Amino acid sequence: MLRCWLLLVVLLPVSLWLHRRLGWIVLPLLAGVVVAVDVARLGFGVPWIGWVNLAVVWGLAHEAGFHHDPLMRAPRRVGLALVAAGVIGLTALLAVGYPGSMVGVPGDKWSNMSPPTVAIFALTMLQVGLMRLGHPAASRLLDHRVASRALSIANRFAMPVFLFHMSALLVAQAIGWPAMACVVGTAAVIVAVNREIARRRHAGENPHGTPC
Repeated sequence: MLRCWLLLVVLLPVSLWLHRRLGWIVLPLLAGVVVAVDVARLGFGVPWIGWVNLAVVWGLAHEAGFHHDPLMRAPRRVGLALVAAGVIGLTALLAVGYPGSMVGVPGDKWSNMSPPTVAIFALTMLQVGLMRLGHPAASRLLDHRVASRALSIANRFAMPVFLFHMSALLVAQAIGWPAMACVVGTAAVIVAVNREIARRRHAGENPHGTPC
């Protein structure tokens, strides 16, 4: 997943250029490319072209993020339509032979994740629709201090964990799980000690809580 994130960062100027000039039209255009790539890869036996979807599928999900605020303000029927389209799409894809797992598992004919397929696009529609339907309740929940604090902490660590979990797994398999546990434990202690030193230094420099 790290390579996907780096790819999206590199392509961000292109994404912004398209978004500013075409707006929401970028979404169906990218969706059409995703379908065309899968047809070429799986229907006409052109395996290499599937890697185009590494940029297009995740780029489409990234583009959807640009439309977050308008989507959350959209009528609930938009969320319902996205959920219905996602469920129908996934059901149809399963019926024509796509794997049921959204990640690669042993025994599947191919992986929906590497390279990503139109199934990931259908799943994205489903998830975005659920976000819209859950938006009012989620917003009210996050008005509470405890929930807001929990989300803040989760957001701080979610992306690093998501990007590096496979790297950590490969390192653990290479050096062994006991050694990996020692490495992680040592790193956690170092981080905790450094944070405490920084906290005490800041308290010493600013004993009365006045702005520095």
